[in-house]
Amino acid sequence: YQDRDYDILAITDHYLGFDTFESIGVTDYYLTPISSNEAEGVIAHINVYYTYIEFAIMAPTDIFDLTTEGGGICILNHPGKYDNVTMEQRIEWYRNYPCIVGMEIVNRNDRYEEDREIWDACLTALMPERNIFCVATDDTHDDDDIGWSYTMFIAPDRSEESIEYAFRNGHYYAVTNA
Repeated sequence: YQDRDYDILAITDHYLGFDTFESIGVTDYYLTPISSNEAEGVIAHINVYYTYIEFAIMAPTDIFDLTTEGGGICILNHPGKYDNVTMEQRIEWYRNYPCIVGMEIVNRNDRYEEDREIWDACLTALMPERNIFCVATDDTHDDDDIGWSYTMFIAPDRSEESIEYAFRNGHYYAVTNA
């Protein structure tokens, strides 16, 4: 990602919490790290930022409770992948858990085309009281996955504080090359 001129990076591995590049053995970098990990709900994958949740497969509501307790935020990943989650469940999660700030609407090369339809349906049900910000990700599992989709942050600089403020407040948008 650094070679492709990205400025910030969150590594949301299923089994590894990411806080700093040094924590994963990288010492030569200019990317701004976003503290993150991917929590696996029994019915959905959820990226968690700015707090760490020990890896365990658990109910999404438990993930949201732990995220709230830790002062973090989270994103619902590739919602079109999970047909065992109802629209009503998603809407209730957004109503009950302010820590869920967004939804992944493009995964890699648009693997789950329903993602944007689900995002739109949630927005329709929740607006104007509740916004749901959107992200796009490569969902990188190998080198061929890099460069498809990303989230563009709008911040005054690349400091961790500026990026966190932008993330918590929806100052970003989804971009895809798919």
